[in-house]
Amino acid sequence: MVDALQGIGDKMVAVIMTVMALGHGVFISVQTAVTPPHQETAVVYSAMAPVFQKHIPLSAPVAISRVSSTAPTSLLPIVLIAKKNAKAVKAPVSTPSPIITTIAVQPVTAQWLLDNTKLSFKQKRDGTYQAIFTASTGGQNLTWGIDDASIGGNGGIPKFSFSVSCDPPFETPAPDLPDQTHFFKVRTSYDCAIGFAAVSGNDQQMRSKNMHIDTGPGQLVVTPPSSMNTVLTNDTNNGGFVFDNQDTQSLTVTKLTLDISYTALTTMDGPLVLRILDPANQSTLADYHMENIAAGSAPYTFAATNVDIPVSFTLQPATPKLLPLQLLGVHRLSILDNDPRVTLTLRAVTLDKNAVPVALGSSEIHWTCVVTLAAYDPNATSGPYASGEACR
Repeated sequence: MVDALQGIGDKMVAVIMTVMALGHGVFISVQTAVTPPHQETAVVYSAMAPVFQKHIPLSAPVAISRVSSTAPTSLLPIVLIAKKNAKAVKAPVSTPSPIITTIAVQPVTAQWLLDNTKLSFKQKRDGTYQAIFTASTGGQNLTWGIDDASIGGNGGIPKFSFSVSCDPPFETPAPDLPDQTHFFKVRTSYDCAIGFAAVSGNDQQMRSKNMHIDTGPGQLVVTPPSSMNTVLTNDTNNGGFVFDNQDTQSLTVTKLTLDISYTALTTMDGPLVLRILDPANQSTLADYHMENIAAGSAPYTFAATNVDIPVSFTLQPATPKLLPLQLLGVHRLSILDNDPRVTLTLRAVTLDKNAVPVALGSSEIHWTCVVTLAAYDPNATSGPYASGEACR
């Protein structure tokens, strides 16, 4: 093989490379000679001694051909011809076939609506329930109420007439109310019938069925009173929250959770107490000592959050009651730009009946007054003396 390589002369590059596999490693022996430009380079791999002498970098893509032989595979010389400036060949890229998902759309018929209609309830502000009917098909959601005479008619869904009747009858709102949607009373059992019929086509027969409905409990709604003196005075201040039991059963309140804060008050002259009174007889239910509250981040401010105050008072059905609150031992400081203030925010009400929801509507009380350097003027037409907000 050495005589054959010498016959090629200086027009070729003889490269003898020995490949031997030992375990997981491969050892290569390389010998090179420089040839004139634009000439072919012969690269010969043979099974010889494993020695690394030199790596030959290729600066351009190459095209490689293989010379076969009948020699045994373990000792077979493999000759590869590398050509300079050959173009690199990219492997073909296969494009996956698109996945087509077919969604079967259920034809909407009166019977299909009857079988797939679901009923849910939304509790209104007064504790009563508004009925909501729903059905879904082909990604479309149908929603309607007990006062709707028809459904569908768009989005590829045929139009159907709808009817519903109940025993006892559902309730009719008072004529002066803006919302004239019929509703269901709390804790009431109803036997109802609903029906559907196509308004066009060959089959316009009414499909109907009966259903039994039991509505849930009412709710407890808590709000500030419609009127209350919120100008903060020394000594005693009065206020409270209105509790409206909209359920048909009596409720017992067992705990109040409040955020409490005050600004520009002094407790050097005695305790500062939040007193909670029984709505029935005005007796004391609980006293909370606000002088023990930690200082807050704002100047002259003290604040506590999620204060639990155990209480026990009973609310009769459909009878709103004022829960009286008193601030006792108030002593204001006169500091400009730091008006005296007390804020009570009702965060939660705990009841003896967990199933009854509690709705807290703007359940916050502020007592405050405005510190001013101006002398008191009973005839003032503007400013804190005219509005009655001045600290006096």
